[in-house]
Amino acid sequence: MVGFSGSWFLLSDTYDKTFFGLHQQKWNSLAADVTLNVSESFGMIAGWGYDRMGYDYLAVAKTTFPYSVANAWIRDTRDRVHSAHLGFSGTAGKFNYQLNYEMALARMVINTVNPNAIVPTQVLNAQAFPFPDVKNQFHELRLDASYQVASRVRLGLFYRLEPYRMNDFAYDSVQPYAAVSVAPENDARRFYFLDAGPSNYLGNMVAFYVRYSLF
Repeated sequence: MVGFSGSWFLLSDTYDKTFFGLHQQKWNSLAADVTLNVSESFGMIAGWGYDRMGYDYLAVAKTTFPYSVANAWIRDTRDRVHSAHLGFSGTAGKFNYQLNYEMALARMVINTVNPNAIVPTQVLNAQAFPFPDVKNQFHELRLDASYQVASRVRLGLFYRLEPYRMNDFAYDSVQPYAAVSVAPENDARRFYFLDAGPSNYLGNMVAFYVRYSLF
């Protein structure tokens, strides 16, 4: 037996665009799944999803009026996430098993621009500059196997492998901006607290369990 399912939704909020602050944010999601039951003892499921999130706002450097209006800058951020999963489950006598794999690839694009000519003395604080893209990769592999040793008792093994990789300009080496970046971003005045937060990791988890059923 084969089954199909799908979903889509759109969420959009628009705010007052005549002044500073958040102007709009949107989120739309599309997903599809297919299930296949080959027999009573074996089945599989596969799915794919796409999410796109974005928001725009108008900000300003912390300067005194009337320079604050001239030093405004616009930032729009777009997140795109592709995800997929594949799973198998089945039984063989007293033996049950489930195997699942999931992955997600995310990419954040940040664009900034100055709508006005900024005050020359406030270049460091008010000039819009290009941000490098932020990329994330997440994977997860899960295995759950159990064996019935008595009418109400099962012994099981659970294992999860979770590799994660992040490419974020805020956690790069001591080169947050490339040498070809627009001045004054090619000097040391905008260094971040580099390597001060979470980054890549590889997680492994193993568990043994005993399951007892009352009925």
